[in-house]
Amino acid sequence: MARKLGASESYQQMAEAAAVNGFNRILSKLNQNDPENYRGFLFTLNNQKNTNNPNDGFSWELINTTEAKPLEELCTDTSMGLPIHPSSETAKWPTGHVGKGNTETIISVPFIDDETRTQRQDGKGSIQTFYRLRDYLSPGKNGLGEGVFQIEGIAKRVGSSDEDYLARTLLTRSLYISSSVVRPEDWGVLAAQHIDLGPANISGAGLILWDVESPNSFQRKGGCDDNTLKAGIQGQSSAVADRIWPVLNRGLPSTALYDKNKVIDTMPSDSGATRVWSIDDTGNNSNFNCGADQIVCTRANHSQTTSAPPGIQITSKVSSTGQTSQQASNGFTWDATLACIYNWCYTGKPTLRDGYSWYKSSIYYKTWKSWTTQAQKEWEVRIRQNDICSNQNGECHLYVEHINIKNTRVLIENDNKPIVLHLELPVSGSTPTNLSGRIELSESSLLCGVNSGQTTCNNRPESFVITSSKGDAPSDCATNRVLDDPYVLSVAGNSLPAAWVALGKGTFTLSSDAEMRGVIWANSFCSKDHSLNLITDRADGGEGSVTRAAEELWQWSTYGFKGYGRTVARGIRGTGLDTFRRW
Repeated sequence: MARKLGASESYQQMAEAAAVNGFNRILSKLNQNDPENYRGFLFTLNNQKNTNNPNDGFSWELINTTEAKPLEELCTDTSMGLPIHPSSETAKWPTGHVGKGNTETIISVPFIDDETRTQRQDGKGSIQTFYRLRDYLSPGKNGLGEGVFQIEGIAKRVGSSDEDYLARTLLTRSLYISSSVVRPEDWGVLAAQHIDLGPANISGAGLILWDVESPNSFQRKGGCDDNTLKAGIQGQSSAVADRIWPVLNRGLPSTALYDKNKVIDTMPSDSGATRVWSIDDTGNNSNFNCGADQIVCTRANHSQTTSAPPGIQITSKVSSTGQTSQQASNGFTWDATLACIYNWCYTGKPTLRDGYSWYKSSIYYKTWKSWTTQAQKEWEVRIRQNDICSNQNGECHLYVEHINIKNTRVLIENDNKPIVLHLELPVSGSTPTNLSGRIELSESSLLCGVNSGQTTCNNRPESFVITSSKGDAPSDCATNRVLDDPYVLSVAGNSLPAAWVALGKGTFTLSSDAEMRGVIWANSFCSKDHSLNLITDRADGGEGSVTRAAEELWQWSTYGFKGYGRTVARGIRGTGLDTFRRW
């Protein structure tokens, strides 16, 4: 009796060791550091019995079939399939199922391929150990969190069935699954849900991340071909065809990424009121007015009263091109080139003092409104670090409700602290105005970060963030919406030379061909058939791309953000105690 008990305990120890070693075998396959045999995507799929639909369980075994579950990264290469079961052509690795996943026929996976070899002899035959995955519960489609494995370890005589065992143990082990972007080439540097790419191009490392709502078109034959993907986002350049990476309902990263040491810019006279900025040099916006010849206005977020900000360096000169502009004003003057009242407008020759003609207007004016021709000015606005955020340390958050500039250079010092421009009003206690809620930059304008006292843009997009968490999340690039709606950033030429754009529910668009260094994350990217050259190399010659510079500055990894793009999933450590169940 004692001998039988001793043998039984010995078999149980063999089975327990087999379960642990079997788990390690499975993990080594899933964590295999070989791009040609990457199977980490299996961490994102449940692999367990489906009692509601017996033919729809064990998702690992359905890959490369018409019943395969869609992955979050829809065009992941799964062609390598599962590893081959070493002792059966019909059984699946690592469950041992013969046929469909819920089959009752199981052939467990041996550790030794050669049946003539033995791990133990008891006088009745050769004894070996085996393992199989009973089930796996995934942390979810994003592959981030706790995954739970159940592994069976079996001790039996060679040639006997799985039901004719000497000992059998079920190991339950929890493992932390981490998905991260590991290379600059895999970062999504242009990402949106709705993309009208046009002739846009990427110079440097990075992908075009296309966040879609349905997997259907990508599960069809040819759905992930380069040309199919390019056509899906209205791309015109073959150079970007192999950079398009569709993901399923991932969403854009949170704007909290830029809140490491958040300092909010406040009114100089009231530290409890957030300061809201607007800049307009067009001279024809009746909603923008904070004094004659003023192009920068600020107000407290809870008030509609605007004024020119004190201490800001603003200089101007007559345009070297000799251009003129129309300036609107209330009231009547004989020096006007156009004046209107009620439904009648009077056109000067060239001024009203020199004679005039008149016509009936479709617009009704309650009082006189006059337009005069003035020499076009060129402006430069310098916002120094001690002008904003009370000169405190930490990234400075400025709230902007309107920027429309034609001939203005806006230089914001950001060499000692990053600048975060919010194209929105503060969430609480804010009073809206009739200003646009847009940033519009013409080819002859400039908005950028500079080093202290310098006039040359420093080309550090990681330190010059334009963001918003508000908007209607539009699903198209309709012309009237792009031209009129709020939460739109419109650029042209080199007007925005370097920026990290994060408009989760807004739109990035072009009014002419443009070039920018940085990253664009937006709900909609609308080229309007203009070309964008998006540069992702670092201007300072540092290692990696602009995404590496951003990681270094914002220290995202310490907050659990592992990047945004094409990910690699890995099982990295246990999250709880192992449990063993014996038979």
